Amino acid sequence: MLVGLDLGTTQMSVCAASRVFREPAALAIDNRTRRVLAVGQAAYHMQGRSGGHIEVVHPVRDGMAAVPHLIAVLIRHALQHGLGWRRFLARPRVSVATPLSLSPIEQEALQEALITAGAGRSQLIPTPMAARTGAASDSIMVVDLGATRTQAAVLHQGELIAGETLESGGRALDVSISRWLRSERGLEVAPKQAETLKRYIACAVATDATSKSPVTGRELRSGLPLTMSLDSNELRPALMGPLSEVASLVHRVLAKTPPELATDLLDHGLVLTGGGARLRGLAQYLQTAVHLPVAVAHHPEVCAVVGSTGKEAVR
Repeated sequence: MLVGLDLGTTQMSVCAASRVFREPAALAIDNRTRRVLAVGQAAYHMQGRSGGHIEVVHPVRDGMAAVPHLIAVLIRHALQHGLGWRRFLARPRVSVATPLSLSPIEQEALQEALITAGAGRSQLIPTPMAARTGAASDSIMVVDLGATRTQAAVLHQGELIAGETLESGGRALDVSISRWLRSERGLEVAPKQAETLKRYIACAVATDATSKSPVTGRELRSGLPLTMSLDSNELRPALMGPLSEVASLVHRVLAKTPPELATDLLDHGLVLTGGGARLRGLAQYLQTAVHLPVAVAHHPEVCAVVGSTGKEAVR
């Protein structure tokens, strides 16, 4: 059996037998002994609720080569969770969706982590390539928007023609929303509150169908708790900084693309994958910015992990 794996900075996904399992890419570590206490969802729920000697870390954030032994723990957990013990003991073949920016040293460290975790033969596939397969798209350009990384690539006949990585993603939108609320509304909010606003009311373009949501935080002037109401159009300026960086990334990759592929780009445009592709209005925003057709893949957050196995995400 070929197992697909996508180790994101905040989420890890495994695809086995056409089923996808997703969990936080988190570990809870005892600072006194450096022993791993919990992995995945269990570790995530310990964040902020455990004693001072327990630290919840996301090891993929530090690069594959920084903490390979912790990466191996994550991979082992993902494979066990996705396959079950019996199938896991057979040392499954693993196909991993990896960032474009992964260095040769990081690739080697990841291969070693896969062996340590119990994988058999393994292969590494660039995330945009895997995502395009999972999206079953005719587009030759893929923009994959993760939590802390955005990757844009032009692909043709199974080859990577041009690509670039922006070390910024959905989390940058959360931070931008928090800063905007602080400067424009005098309200300090928790990171999860900013993420909730992004998920439920944020929209990349002006819209008549605005959504409203209450937001609660600490008023900077009085220091007291305060709840206010915001709608999509009010919040839109908070998104413009990070979104303009994504548009600039697409422009840079297009500038590296051979003119022979211009017709394909005009005909098929680009496809958005990754969890960040779910931001409302993002396709319309990018279509205006780059003057190409833009589509959002079905189930964008699992396109890479499913595509790493050579299959398509179920529509």
